[in-house]
Amino acid sequence: MADFPPDEQHGGGVLIRRLARELPSGRLCWFSSRPLLGGRMPEGLEHVPFAHADYTVRRPNRFGLASWREYLNLRWLSLLQAQKAAAWGASCGVNAVWAVMQEQVIVSGPVAARLLGVPCHVSVHDVPSYFLQGRLSPVKMKRFESIFHTEYRNAASRDVICEAMRRHCMERTGADAIVVTHGWENPTEILSEPIPSPAGDRLRIHYAGMVYDQELLRAFILGLEKERDEGRFPRFEFVLFGSNKFKPRMAPWPQSVCWPGWLNAADLAAKLKESDF
Repeated sequence: MADFPPDEQHGGGVLIRRLARELPSGRLCWFSSRPLLGGRMPEGLEHVPFAHADYTVRRPNRFGLASWREYLNLRWLSLLQAQKAAAWGASCGVNAVWAVMQEQVIVSGPVAARLLGVPCHVSVHDVPSYFLQGRLSPVKMKRFESIFHTEYRNAASRDVICEAMRRHCMERTGADAIVVTHGWENPTEILSEPIPSPAGDRLRIHYAGMVYDQELLRAFILGLEKERDEGRFPRFEFVLFGSNKFKPRMAPWPQSVCWPGWLNAADLAAKLKESDF
């Protein structure tokens, strides 16, 4: 179970697809909150049964009610999603639930497992406060994080995206996890490509991925600009690659920043190889 469909573009989707392809045929069914983006299963997963159920209210979003709407979606309507997922999972004969802990699946994944009477494995790529920033009030965010920590602690097994996430979750729940990192699907092919020569007139700094602390990154870039203006740092361009849905909340950026948005793996690899750092 995941909030995103199998053909999702962001890093979590790529990583879960890679793991899913390693499972023997007939061992996986995919249930998500959203339908397929392209209308068909991605390569290597054509045989995987897929279903989705979107139980979210999108209005009202004014008069201070947006926070209550989001809490309703995440805390209570997710229970309807759990019932739908459990019924579909039972028809598929599942004997375990694998829940990627984002959005409604933080609640619906573990609840579906309990309804089915099967173990639940959880995968954590981001802390809830990252995707939900600005969507819940501080009090509701604290309540929802408590639910996340409880379900993480009670899971039969867990994996996280990096060592820092493992320590973060262990400090708050006392439960350990294995680290499953994200990387290129075919690094040998990428490394074999020629590396362009440096630009010469400027330092090219490229970054791909999510930005957890926007203000810290902004301060870092402004600091580089100040050093450049005072002659202690060369001319540079700072290029950010990532999901377009994060761009509006990061604006306005310093003038040195360029945002090409999301690129597929092949185009991203070529662009990153144009960088000096």
